[in-house]
Amino acid sequence: MAVNLATKYEGMLEQPFTHESLIKNRCTTKYKFTGAKTIVLLTAVTQALGDYTRSGSNRFGNPTEVQDTKQELTLSQDKAFSLTVDKGNLNDQAFAKETGKVVKAQMSEQNVPFWDKYSLGVWAAGAPAESVKASLDKDTVYSEIVAARKAFVNNKIKVAEKDCTCYISASNYALLLDNPKFVSADKLNEKLLTAGVVGACSGFLIVEVPDDMMPANTHMLFTHREAAAYVRKLSSLYIRNDAPGIDGALIEGREYGDAFVIDAKKGGIFKTTTQSTL
Repeated sequence: MAVNLATKYEGMLEQPFTHESLIKNRCTTKYKFTGAKTIVLLTAVTQALGDYTRSGSNRFGNPTEVQDTKQELTLSQDKAFSLTVDKGNLNDQAFAKETGKVVKAQMSEQNVPFWDKYSLGVWAAGAPAESVKASLDKDTVYSEIVAARKAFVNNKIKVAEKDCTCYISASNYALLLDNPKFVSADKLNEKLLTAGVVGACSGFLIVEVPDDMMPANTHMLFTHREAAAYVRKLSSLYIRNDAPGIDGALIEGREYGDAFVIDAKKGGIFKTTTQSTL
């Protein structure tokens, strides 16, 4: 009896991303682009408080029309892949298993790393504040985390591990391990332990990132989940048996999305870098 590959592996695209991505559970995914490539975010400009006057016609002050600022978010990343698996002499069961391995490998080796690296790069490029350090040691790596906390607090952002993340390169994480103020993952609440979380420090969850996936010249990137947005508008996976010209399976996938820094919340982005970009 033939195995229906499309039924057996439908939805494979979402599951590995959820379990393996370093960013998905640490950013906001609330922005929807249903029926649109671009959305506009409006932020009301508020008014400073004045003194109440107990006489006259404008006792509350002169009325001012509410203004707003606008930010356009436009999707720019439309990615796809197309692979074939020749069934050769394999029986249907073995063929189905081999096809599943190919899908899993594609997700974990290509799709997930791409979106992680791309998103971290977008967020780092949009950081409105930075600290410049040519290199770090076990003491300065901690002081830079404290500097990021100070920047967040001064921007009136509550620093809490459930919302705030420090993405740190593997090389710099090795330095942080030697600092006694670092709290290892085995001492954290299990609910905080998403993929990549290795500990906490000064209110930030610490997520270790491979050196080659960190943004260029960046030691550490600090984000609040509401400031760092990830959008995936479309996620498609198709596995077709015996497509024309192929004796086996044709595996094709597409992901359409992007990452953004939300202007109204950008005080929740900070980076430690080797050279200034501001």
